[in-house]
Amino acid sequence: MKKLKNAPAILFKKIPSNALFRFLIVGGVCTSISMLTFFILKSYSDFGPGLSAGFSYFIGLGFSYVLNRRFAFQICAPYSFFQAWRYFFVYGGTMIIQMILSEILFSYSYLAHHHVCSILTYIFITAVTTTFNFLGLHYLVFNKNRGQSPQHK
Repeated sequence: MKKLKNAPAILFKKIPSNALFRFLIVGGVCTSISMLTFFILKSYSDFGPGLSAGFSYFIGLGFSYVLNRRFAFQICAPYSFFQAWRYFFVYGGTMIIQMILSEILFSYSYLAHHHVCSILTYIFITAVTTTFNFLGLHYLVFNKNRGQSPQHK
């Protein structure tokens, strides 16, 4: 039980703080783009909250792959199909989490009718998915011990 209690501390202890800081900068830029897209689609289209979240997620994803790879995790090696596949796998999983949380919190609660609560709810959902994304990218995608593809191990 003690090991389980210390799991978050152990996970974050192995992460260089500068990588986390750069990831948060990239995340802030991409989240702003994604959030703007979400609210435009939700307000001016026939898309529901879940579909708006999905589209906005993909817009942010395009920006985040390039920026995270180069800036946050400082990968200079040639692009790898396997690395890109792992990246999109991690973000695809968190996109599903984001869509489910958006549908529940925006459609089935009073939050959908309060603008300030909508923004706070979006920020909460973003915090949840950001945590999953960083851990996935750090340990599964851009882990320098992992290598670029099975041939390079």
